[in-house]
Amino acid sequence: MAKMKQVIVSITLFFGLFMTPISAKNFDTVANAIIIKAVQSQPKDSYLRKMYSIAGYKPIWVTQHNLTPLAKQLLQRVTTDPQLNKNTKMYKNAQNILAGDTTASIFGGKESIGNHLKLEFKMSKLFRNYANYTIYGMIHWDHFKVLFKRQAGLNDVYADWETYPTHTVYSLLRSIVSGADMNAEFDALTPRTRLYTNLKKKIEDYKKLAMSGEWPTIPELPKIARGQSNPAIPLIRKRLSLSGDLKDCVVNDSLVYDQCLVDAVKRFQERNGQESDGVIGKGTARLLRESIAQILTRMQLNLDRIKMMKRNDSGRHIMVNVPAFQLYFFEDGTVRQTMRTITGSKRHPTPIFSDTVEMIVLNPYWNVPTSIIQKEMIPKLLRNKNAMSREGIEVRNGWGADAKIISPASIDWSQYRYNRSFSFRLSPISGP
Repeated sequence: MAKMKQVIVSITLFFGLFMTPISAKNFDTVANAIIIKAVQSQPKDSYLRKMYSIAGYKPIWVTQHNLTPLAKQLLQRVTTDPQLNKNTKMYKNAQNILAGDTTASIFGGKESIGNHLKLEFKMSKLFRNYANYTIYGMIHWDHFKVLFKRQAGLNDVYADWETYPTHTVYSLLRSIVSGADMNAEFDALTPRTRLYTNLKKKIEDYKKLAMSGEWPTIPELPKIARGQSNPAIPLIRKRLSLSGDLKDCVVNDSLVYDQCLVDAVKRFQERNGQESDGVIGKGTARLLRESIAQILTRMQLNLDRIKMMKRNDSGRHIMVNVPAFQLYFFEDGTVRQTMRTITGSKRHPTPIFSDTVEMIVLNPYWNVPTSIIQKEMIPKLLRNKNAMSREGIEVRNGWGADAKIISPASIDWSQYRYNRSFSFRLSPISGP
């Protein structure tokens, strides 16, 4: 916003025509000159300078007396986007501009070069924000990566989240000013994967649920096992019916935690990456008590995360749900197999990325990396000399083929906690 104000100040300083009334004779010429002067005062990598360089330093969104067809298309798209939060400043700004029913109201009450170009730059900012939202979602990925690296430095955490954007604001603008249909270009940015379209549909279903007011508010729950009674059981039954977990069970007012509801809870637990034991414990209760607003927020966040994934889900591929410790094998959009996986912890997170599976090794033999030995295993060994034996890990006195197995108790591990010169090899006991 500060840069936008700087542009307007530049217009005012460099031209005494800022409040000059509009005339057909001077609008295009004066607007072009003001835009050139204003954006060239910006840094070379600034958004406006790049944008108007692509547009030939001509107005994109305003004409002598009205908005351009491109501007009207953009405003219509922003205000009718079903996924865009109606409480965002972006939506409200677009709605306010679109609500102008006369030329005067569109341009702030009076036609002038200044008011026209204020709206021109405001529309440019709206285009940038909406294009970024369409490409990246509401996640500010550049800001996220800065925070991620900062957190990594503070907590000695090493991981990454790779993103795969295929478009930029500038490539989109270049296509549009060259004559491409704006709606078609924005539509092309939307993922076509089944994961995205299915989640998008689910979000719409939950929005309708939110509007219906049917979502129950579940109170604090004790641990509940099969056969026990609790006043909240009817609410839990209704909650699981609305989310589709209850299936063919009858929604009734029974206070007994019956087998049909136990099966529904198991489905709910499995779907949320929990142990599906059918017992309503602390973790399950927390998820059951979530409001529909919390669930919708998480769904929308995941929808935005999907935008950063590679967008080809045809044929065979695997997907790992890191927080759920689950791997899914897809074939032509259908889940053929699932299995449990081992993923990182909060302190040693699993990196998020996409890549091609080149080989599968069954029962692999592996050596523990030195970084993991020093960060995770040596602290355990300092507390308990037999810690590695309990985890099925043996210690060898070197990396050669003739390296011998030695007792962990014979090593002073404290001297290797931060020592780069580390000659021991830790590996599974079943190894050669």
